[in-house]
Amino acid sequence: MRATLEELAGRVGAKAIGPADLVITGVNTIDRAGEGEITFLTNPRYARFLPRTGASAIIVAPGKDTGDLPRLEADNPYLALAKIVAEYCAPPRPAPGVDEGSFVDPSAEVGEGVRVFPGVYVGPRARIGPETVLYPGVFIGEEASVGADCRLYPNVVVLSRCRLGDRVICQPGVVIGGDGFGFAPDGDKWFKILQLGVAEIGDDVELQANTCVDRAAMGATVIESGVKADNLVQLAHGVHVGRDTVIAALTGVAGSTTIGRHAVIAAQVGIAGHLHIGDGATLTARAAVMNDVDPGEVMYGVPARKRRETFRLYGALSRLPETDKKVRALERRVEELARRLSVLVDDEEGKDG
Repeated sequence: MRATLEELAGRVGAKAIGPADLVITGVNTIDRAGEGEITFLTNPRYARFLPRTGASAIIVAPGKDTGDLPRLEADNPYLALAKIVAEYCAPPRPAPGVDEGSFVDPSAEVGEGVRVFPGVYVGPRARIGPETVLYPGVFIGEEASVGADCRLYPNVVVLSRCRLGDRVICQPGVVIGGDGFGFAPDGDKWFKILQLGVAEIGDDVELQANTCVDRAAMGATVIESGVKADNLVQLAHGVHVGRDTVIAALTGVAGSTTIGRHAVIAAQVGIAGHLHIGDGATLTARAAVMNDVDPGEVMYGVPARKRRETFRLYGALSRLPETDKKVRALERRVEELARRLSVLVDDEEGKDG
């Protein structure tokens, strides 16, 4: 990386404050950056490092005081950082070619500029789009399709007839098109239901390590364009995920559930089957979703509830020890009153006798 502060500002639509010809040669975190590097500050927890950072410049929101430290002011500092890293720090594209030690079926179609590393298998009638890179251990099944400029990292599996759009990134261990979890009860045994459908992945999707997208029993499991799924996410057969939704690690979505566009699903969320999650909904970490969720709703807890209801419940739980003491005291008081009343009744009955 080598660019001036002014050049960086122009690339990301930021305002440069400081020497325009200041040369930046790298990017680093605020606590580790050194001379020549640019850093960033978005989380106030890291503001304590600002006075002693070794960085030559910093990316901040407009109006943020950085003292004498040169800065780029951007409305979205994190996005500005991402664009700088993509522009100047991206690893070089592997040289095109099909390496020895790979297998590409003669009936497969391989576009221009494709790189196929050793250990790759491309099956009959499969299609690989231009400029795509298949790293060692990738498996592309019969009649599967991978779009242009995709990156499939080691040990990614795309099974038969499944389809990936353009610019898809699959991190190591992703499995697309494995059988859905479908079994019919047969007495005390389970009879496997053949999974006849496919999985379809849109453009600009990223699936991170060991995420699984099952094929549908019939029809298609659909991941629309722009979706980002973190490590160890399970998307079951027949699931439909809307455009630009993000799903954090260890989340599981059961079969035939539909998730709307621009939803945010935090880590370790469990979503039951045959539900509808509305556009723009947010499911917070470890939420257990058992019912449909309205568009834009924020859901918390186990089982998942709306924000206001959940906060009332948590407030009541926090007061539970004190409430328990009061209830026990009232029980003792009632028992004492009952004992006294019993004595009074006995005395009155004795007098009447």
